[in-house]
Amino acid sequence: NKLDDYEEGTWTPAITGTTGAPSVGYTNQGGTYTKVGNAVTLFFGIRLASISGGSGTVRITGLPFASGGYGAYQNPFGVATAQVLATSQEGPVLLYVEDNNSSLQGRYFNTNSDAPLPLSLFQGGSYIVCTFTYQL
Repeated sequence: NKLDDYEEGTWTPAITGTTGAPSVGYTNQGGTYTKVGNAVTLFFGIRLASISGGSGTVRITGLPFASGGYGAYQNPFGVATAQVLATSQEGPVLLYVEDNNSSLQGRYFNTNSDAPLPLSLFQGGSYIVCTFTYQL
């Protein structure tokens, strides 16, 4: 067995909305990745100092590689920790990557089902931490 395609690096995750970009100040913002063949594993954390404006569903941008095309209901997802949200729905949230995309989109558990994670839930002090694996 031979690893002929291995890479490690850093990337800078950023938070935005699907229908409008907010003005964001970060306390912490960083990530690393490991790529082996066509599999990429991300480690990242974001803590907001401030956020204003923006709209839509939370999107984490800046992935080091665009995702592959997966087909219906085969998109990779990961569980992240999100805290200090403007709701009682703090805790685990879902992140997933769409086909041929370089950003993660958020969902959360709302009244016993999952729903798009609104950008409006994030405020100064909010943070999100995640490990995520996807294929190119």
